[in-house]
Amino acid sequence: MTTFTLGYHKSAIGNVGDDLNPWLIERMLPDLRFGESGSVLLCIGSILVSEKWDGFDRKLVLGTGARSKARVPALDESWDIRFVRGPRSVEALGAGEAISDPALLLARYVRPSPNRKGIGIVPYFRTNHALWRVIAAQLGARLISPRMPVEPFLEALNSCERVFCEAMHGSIFADALRIPWRPVTFRNVRNEGETHHFKWSDWVGSVELDFDPVVQPIDRMKDWPQAGLWGKASTGWNWLQCSRELAGRLKRELREDAFQRSADSVFEDRIERMAAVFRQVNEEFR
Repeated sequence: MTTFTLGYHKSAIGNVGDDLNPWLIERMLPDLRFGESGSVLLCIGSILVSEKWDGFDRKLVLGTGARSKARVPALDESWDIRFVRGPRSVEALGAGEAISDPALLLARYVRPSPNRKGIGIVPYFRTNHALWRVIAAQLGARLISPRMPVEPFLEALNSCERVFCEAMHGSIFADALRIPWRPVTFRNVRNEGETHHFKWSDWVGSVELDFDPVVQPIDRMKDWPQAGLWGKASTGWNWLQCSRELAGRLKRELREDAFQRSADSVFEDRIERMAAVFRQVNEEFR
């Protein structure tokens, strides 16, 4: 039996999109051993980054994605790429097959809830949640923090009829649970730079959708107050006034009901193709 290091980003504040790795991959590959090893398994996250994995003799890729065209690793015989997240990762790497993000495979372990109601909002994990809490309250929506552990996050998400997602894996998890979702571009752009559009378009392209986010302007609030509802931003805009403007934008989106999810036929195809690769790897390295 081969031992693999499970390679993924580990955030000190928690990020459910990354933290899904051990929860899901150890279920999908029950016959593999995970621990310290010279072999690394890369599955969920935008972690195909130059030099990051150079210390490993073997790099096995099952679904992870690139961050941009500029920072991809130089591929050599140590890389074993079975599939990647989407078409933009294939283009950036010049290798591999695009299927989709393995996070969709959580559908094999979590059933859609029959008792869904209301709207959810999933912020980006590095975004200050304070303003999002105020916006959620004005919408009558539930704020679902991606800093929560995997199972409480899935339970909260599964209770919603529709979700706005600043976090990409909020949308991927929603798609896995067959919840209509709508991407939101906001503070995540400032945190991620060019990675933001690259990774979103990579994943939505893998399930035959277009990336068409709700764009929330960030120029009116350059810095959010860390505490206190009545703090002033550097531009002089009152925090509550800004939150009302952003909530109004999302209310219009709710009225227009421009939410989406992958077609059932596409979803089922991607699930089966990824599961087949995992079955093969499980047999190969048991």
